Amino acid sequence: MNVLITSAGRRVELVRLFKRAQAAENGRVFCADCSDSAPALKFCDKPFVVGRIDSGNYIEQLLGICKAENVGLLVPTIDTELEILAENARRFLDEANCRVSVSPPKTVRICADKVKTQAFFEQNNIKCPKMVSSDICGSLGLKYPMFIKPRAGSSSVNAFKANNYEQYSFFREYVKDCIVQEFVSGEEYTVDMLCDFNGNFKAMGARRRLSVRAGEVLKGLTVKDAQIESTVKDIAKKLRFFGVITLQCIKNESGIYFTEINARFGGGAPMSVYAGLDLPRHLIDIAKGKDVCIADSFRENMLFSRFDDCVLAR
Repeated sequence: MNVLITSAGRRVELVRLFKRAQAAENGRVFCADCSDSAPALKFCDKPFVVGRIDSGNYIEQLLGICKAENVGLLVPTIDTELEILAENARRFLDEANCRVSVSPPKTVRICADKVKTQAFFEQNNIKCPKMVSSDICGSLGLKYPMFIKPRAGSSSVNAFKANNYEQYSFFREYVKDCIVQEFVSGEEYTVDMLCDFNGNFKAMGARRRLSVRAGEVLKGLTVKDAQIESTVKDIAKKLRFFGVITLQCIKNESGIYFTEINARFGGGAPMSVYAGLDLPRHLIDIAKGKDVCIADSFRENMLFSRFDDCVLAR
């Protein structure tokens, strides 16, 4: 089975891990990106430069690649392409016999919109930071600090802690279409979860975020936490997921607060793979229609540190 990773960008680690998973069966790994200088294009078996997601023919271009290269699994990597791929996932299966590792459109929309994610958590009794109406902040003597972030943001872009009303007023104006939440301090965790194409939970790996830059983890320590695992399984029961999903939560003396769900591979997912949860291999097997039973091979207390590298782009 050949694999196509879209919006591949800087996902060199992910490309390498899919190539490793394919090695035994001679499967190929292709990458597509709108920029011919995307680093990941230099590490795959065959690169493709395609139009932007909003170009109007993005789906047709990807379908053409899948048909021509006998791609059986398409793996998206950024939030902005998830909805259009979710809406066209059936086309890829019918026209190219290709599975798209993307959740149903309803799930994608809930995960992409922080207000809808908040509503999902609250309606299902999943602990999360309280949302505060931006119209009343400061006027009713509400407690600071508060946390401000874009309603449809990712990678911690334009996410700010406001320690007082002056900071709140500035960031509230600076961050357009934002949401305001109570600020919850504590240890931050990321969870990589795998579900099959029937929405069944298959496995997960969790890590504590020790160092973060621009929303992406630099250092992480793998953990096993029964309470986090129980809540993640509960979320998987109440919201239908396909493929690899990334969840974020904060743990303190008051409990575990879930903050967001990214319906795709997270940037730090290779840490879970190196810790024993071979997400690319399992995802390929699931896409092949295998009834995958995953042994608990995830190892805790493994400290990972990530680094930058460069490649001659052209």
